[in-house]
Amino acid sequence: MILNVFNPKFCLSPHLNSSWSVGVYDSVDEKIPVEIAQGIPRLKFSQCPESKEDWFCGVIALDPAWGSLDLEPFKFLSFNFYADDNLCCRVGLKDASDNDSVELEMSRESNCAEGQESHLCIDLSRFSPDKGADFNPSEARLLKVVGYNNSAFYISEVSLSDAPST
Repeated sequence: MILNVFNPKFCLSPHLNSSWSVGVYDSVDEKIPVEIAQGIPRLKFSQCPESKEDWFCGVIALDPAWGSLDLEPFKFLSFNFYADDNLCCRVGLKDASDNDSVELEMSRESNCAEGQESHLCIDLSRFSPDKGADFNPSEARLLKVVGYNNSAFYISEVSLSDAPST
């Protein structure tokens, strides 16, 4: 089973409506910008030069209607990631009560490197917090992407699946 979170074949909108962002350059109405690169719609993350913060953030609704989603049928989060340099990006999940999962550093992902597009297939169990933490995977709602240190990157072909993708 595959659930496409953001994987359009083409995109006419310059922003992802089922998103929210803060400090992201080129966002309009706090929506993550979409850019077509090599024929593929990509979510474009870079820090707004006017921002006083040293970070920026975007969230993508797992359900376009902003509802929660039970992650139990899914085992993997897959997406393509590209950064020219400076892999300063963390990815995590949020649940319906706004609790955070564990965040994963893209610089620590074995097949993620500067200057090349990397296909990441992350086991969802890696987002599970320690016992006693509040994140509830049966009520997952958002994919959270945080950039820092003036990084800039693209994310595309985002999906949840029950089997690893290649």
